[in-house]
Amino acid sequence: MLEIDFYTFNILEGIFWIALSFVVVFYFLHQIPERYRFLGSFTGATLFVFGLSDFAESYFGSFMYYPNEWLFIMKSVFVLAQITAIFWYLHLRIKDNNVIPSDMKPQAGD
Repeated sequence: MLEIDFYTFNILEGIFWIALSFVVVFYFLHQIPERYRFLGSFTGATLFVFGLSDFAESYFGSFMYYPNEWLFIMKSVFVLAQITAIFWYLHLRIKDNNVIPSDMKPQAGD
């Protein structure tokens, strides 16, 4: 089994989150409708900063140990931001009435 040290894992994780943020910003923002673009930008920015927090974690050490409480708070804020983005997306989909595919919506006579 592959064993990876803490430092390398956090560097790789940071690269993953930052790469995902670039995919969201530079690919999906050109493919999605206008009303979702701010949400996409918000999501991309939070993923980018979350990736930076992994680089900080590899440099400063785990957020579980003193004096790195600030890193725990930072990561918690960005996890909450991603949860907010999910609910924001669901809100937009419900508002657009695109949650249920058109072939599954009840007909007027049903």
